[in-house]
Amino acid sequence: MKALNLRSVIWLSVTALIAIVVVSLLMIKYKEHQLAHLTEVYQAYHEAHDNLDMPLAIELAQQAYELGLVEYGEYSLDSAMLAFNWANLIKPQAPEQAFELYQYVLESFSRTYGRERIELHSTLVNLGDTSPSREQASNYFQQAITIAEHYNKPSLISETEQHYQRKMHSAI
Repeated sequence: MKALNLRSVIWLSVTALIAIVVVSLLMIKYKEHQLAHLTEVYQAYHEAHDNLDMPLAIELAQQAYELGLVEYGEYSLDSAMLAFNWANLIKPQAPEQAFELYQYVLESFSRTYGRERIELHSTLVNLGDTSPSREQASNYFQQAITIAEHYNKPSLISETEQHYQRKMHSAI
């Protein structure tokens, strides 16, 4: 009787181990497929963008961002870059949504690079452009100018000032 129970326990253990291995292999294959899918969507986004098919480029940029969140995680620099691409495309039609994406990008870039790095400049300018308030926009533009001054980038200072002037003379 004890031998039968021991055999049953061993059989169940081996079966459970095989199941774990099979599930693990399936998960690896799923991840590989998902990454391949992300790569395909990202390449299609670039192709649509290069061909000036903006509605398709926007759709594919969103898909790439959403797949990137799953593949890389919310706190990944890769996910933030995908969000930046999507935000740049939707900025003219959906500035509120672009603003939210740029905020996410700024948080991610700040976490990765630090608060006063040149890598944040473009995101700060875009935040200024899409900000719902002049005061907030002014703050983002000033941060961008401070960074450009720190890195001695006169062309970025001038570009940021032009964005600032446009925003301050537009109706919000």
